[in-house]
Amino acid sequence: MSRLSLVLAALIGSLAFEAQAQQLVIDGLYGCERATNGRAYCKKHGSSNYVPVSDEFFNKFETVRTGRPSTPPPAPATVTNVTNTNVTVVVQGLTNEASDLKGQALLLDTVVAEQERIRSGLTGVEAEATEQTVVVLKSRAAELRGKLRGKLTELSKYSTSIRPEDQDQYLTARKASEIYPKVPYYIPGTPETGEFWVEPYVRDDGTLVFRFRFIDPSSTNEKTRSAVEMTADELERTQKALFKTFEWSKVAHQNRVRKYVSKRVVCFPELNCPEEGKRLDGKSSTEVIFQVSEEGATSGRIQRNKGRFDEGYNFSIDSALLLQAYLKHVLKEGRLEYRSNTEDVNELFK
Repeated sequence: MSRLSLVLAALIGSLAFEAQAQQLVIDGLYGCERATNGRAYCKKHGSSNYVPVSDEFFNKFETVRTGRPSTPPPAPATVTNVTNTNVTVVVQGLTNEASDLKGQALLLDTVVAEQERIRSGLTGVEAEATEQTVVVLKSRAAELRGKLRGKLTELSKYSTSIRPEDQDQYLTARKASEIYPKVPYYIPGTPETGEFWVEPYVRDDGTLVFRFRFIDPSSTNEKTRSAVEMTADELERTQKALFKTFEWSKVAHQNRVRKYVSKRVVCFPELNCPEEGKRLDGKSSTEVIFQVSEEGATSGRIQRNKGRFDEGYNFSIDSALLLQAYLKHVLKEGRLEYRSNTEDVNELFK
């Protein structure tokens, strides 16, 4: 055999070996390789089309083909696309939340000061109730400031000038009724909870009233679950009734009451109020009720009577103290603002 023939034979043998290697088929797949996106692909036997395969299969294929394990691809870098718009939205949201928390805490500070002034002139059970009110208010204010610190910590992660340095300005620009301490209620027998919200309002005829709202923060539609329109006198009676629930709670605990008790504290308008525990067709009224459970736990309840139907919103005694203090503050501020807008200003400077 000539030298040329030997070279050609060797070349043909080499090509045949490569073709045999390239035609390695496992589970009906051959020609496996990793693409630039890091994913593994193989051709189906009898086809030239690539199909994606798992890294586990690709590693097995490469181990058989080369005699050594395949090197896994480097993990792709995660790129977070943060735009100025996204940052602005996040920062504005955090700033508003921080402002709202600061506003609530400042309002509670004001109410605490009012309660401390009231406490100085009281004795006995009333002084004790007011002292407990101050404790509840300060605890809630501390809780709000803890949440505020958390928001400020989140804000500090951003390099832009976004600390809420204009919180007071933002607070001033908001409606006063939107900054209120969240006083919770619960619907007995259900997992539902909500918050009380009271706002001063002047009717078209010039009468000052207060909208006592029962808010459902989780609602995606109407946030106000129910509302009661109260006169200044009715709101004051509600405030005093809430204060009374603390006094009765103390009596219940001192006497170790361990049976169910439901006692009306106040009801208005009186002409529409049914006898306690009964219903009155065609009449609507509002009442504050004191309750004791069979385990000895005490609570309060604001109940709307609508003919033979009633709906109630229960609350703890601590919430009653917080709410009564807030009602006292709203009542005072509402009356002051109403008077300043209805009296002749010149009469103030004589």
